[in-house]
Amino acid sequence: MNRREALKKFYNIIIAVGASSFFSFEDLLALDLKQTNKPNLVWLQGSSCSGCSLSLTNIEDIPFIDFILEFVNIIYHPNISVLEGENVADLLNKAYVELKDNYILVVEGSIPTVLPHACLLADIPFVEWVEKMSKNSQNCIGVGTCASFGGITDMQGIETGALPLTKIINQAGINKPLINYFC
Repeated sequence: MNRREALKKFYNIIIAVGASSFFSFEDLLALDLKQTNKPNLVWLQGSSCSGCSLSLTNIEDIPFIDFILEFVNIIYHPNISVLEGENVADLLNKAYVELKDNYILVVEGSIPTVLPHACLLADIPFVEWVEKMSKNSQNCIGVGTCASFGGITDMQGIETGALPLTKIINQAGINKPLINYFC
């Protein structure tokens, strides 16, 4: 199967799920999947409600589809990626090795540490993914109150021991540029 045939099948899926109004088949053909002048994003979600991702999809100045097709190369985002389970682990491990210092790690949601099994990604505690992926990232972005400051999940009495991204990378001795952005 060549690229065009694969994209036709992919576009038929897009039509089936009702997303064809976002972009045309010609938009898909125009994609250069090996384009390297766009920043690579690895977006992980911890203990959160996905509110920041929803805010991103509702931006008004730049349509979301333009953002993800023209301005960034999203390696993984749990809400828009079709991968799950071990496929996610394989993709993240590949990005960790092949894109060393060439991706931005975006973390949404706080990171459980006392009860790490409270948040798993491909059966691996989320805190382990954050520590691993931040080591090889170009920089890190904490998106939302939970990832930036701990949020509700860091309140007294919450037993998960959820922490913001800043504390996780500091405790792990990771020295990467960090931006905290809350929506």
